Amino acid sequence: MNDTQQINSMDRERQKSYAVDYTPRPVVMQGLRMARSLCPQLSAIRRFADPSAGAGVFGSVVRELWPYQTLLSVAVEPRVEERVHLDRHHDAVYVDTFQACAELEDFDADLIATNPKFGLWPELVRWAWPRLSNRGVLLLYGLSTWGHSREPSESSGTFETYPPLYQMRIGGRVRHRVGLNDKGKPFGTDSRKYSWWLWDKSRPGTVGRHTTIDLPQLHPNELRFTAIPGTE
Repeated sequence: MNDTQQINSMDRERQKSYAVDYTPRPVVMQGLRMARSLCPQLSAIRRFADPSAGAGVFGSVVRELWPYQTLLSVAVEPRVEERVHLDRHHDAVYVDTFQACAELEDFDADLIATNPKFGLWPELVRWAWPRLSNRGVLLLYGLSTWGHSREPSESSGTFETYPPLYQMRIGGRVRHRVGLNDKGKPFGTDSRKYSWWLWDKSRPGTVGRHTTIDLPQLHPNELRFTAIPGTE
C-alpha cells in the first residue's frame, strides 16, 4: 500500500472529528534537535510522553535521537487505529484523551513533546506542567500566532500564566496530509505559519519576552508528510 492509499484508507469522518494532521518527520527532527541544543538537561532523558501521539512520529524521532538511553516512552492517543503504529516506538500506549489519562498523573517527565489539536493546546499546557520533572521541557508544535490575542485559538492568557522561553519559527509552508481531499483534489500546503514553542520548567519565562529563533529552511520535500513511521 502506498502512502496515498494508506491515508485515504482511513475513515475521513474520524479524521475530521479528531482534527487529524500528520507532522512531517524532518520537521519533528529539526524541532527536537534544536530543543536539545537549547536545553542541556535534554542531553539525557529518562521519561518521555507524547499526549497527542497520532501515528507516532515524535516517538520515532525520540528513539533515534536518544538511542542508548534507558528511556520510558509513553503515548496517549484516542484513535485506536493508530495503536499499531504507536507500539513500534513506545513502551506504553494509552487509547485515551490526555485529559482522561490517569496513568500519567505523576509521570515526572523529562520531555513532553507533541503536535496538539490546536483548539486544545492551552489545556494541554496546563495539563503538562504538573507532569514535568523540576527540569522538564515542554515542546509543542503549533501556529506562530499563539499568544497574540485573546481569541481562543491564540489564547494570550495561557502565555501570561505559562510564558514560553522560546519560539522557533519554521521556514516555508508545511504539508500535513497526502492523498485527496473531499473534493477529489490533492491536499495542498498549509497557508498558516508554524513554530515550535518551548517551556523549560527550570527556567521560567517572562511574559512577552520569549526568544524568537528562525530555524534553517528545510527542503520543500522535507516539509511534506509522506508516510506513517514504520510504514515507509
